[in-house]
Amino acid sequence: MFDKLKKIPAVEHLRISSDSAIMLMKLDGRIARGYLCALSLILAIFIDSIDNFSLETVKHITLLLAASTKIHDHAFQLTPDGGWLCCFYDKNMSAEKMAIEIEKHLALTRYLANIIIVFNKDRKI
Repeated sequence: MFDKLKKIPAVEHLRISSDSAIMLMKLDGRIARGYLCALSLILAIFIDSIDNFSLETVKHITLLLAASTKIHDHAFQLTPDGGWLCCFYDKNMSAEKMAIEIEKHLALTRYLANIIIVFNKDRKI
């Protein structure tokens, strides 16, 4: 998977963490992590810091992801750092197909980041 990711133009600064369980990278400037599983990769892209996630925002994002049949391989993860959009990638996927799917993953991450901005603007009014 490491070699496949190196071939994808959106992947920058790809490296293995010091405990070698996680791949660290940037995807078009966004922090991302790759978790290797037996037959797959779980890629998590950072959406925003935890301070920007109100309960309303979390509910909205969760419902949005659950309601769409086209994004069934995605999951929303909250950590002390912030929110992450995770997606499953099969190890048998070609580098070209993975690049396309990562672009879609990035687009959805950007969309969710914009939703957070809108929710936070509405809260301040």
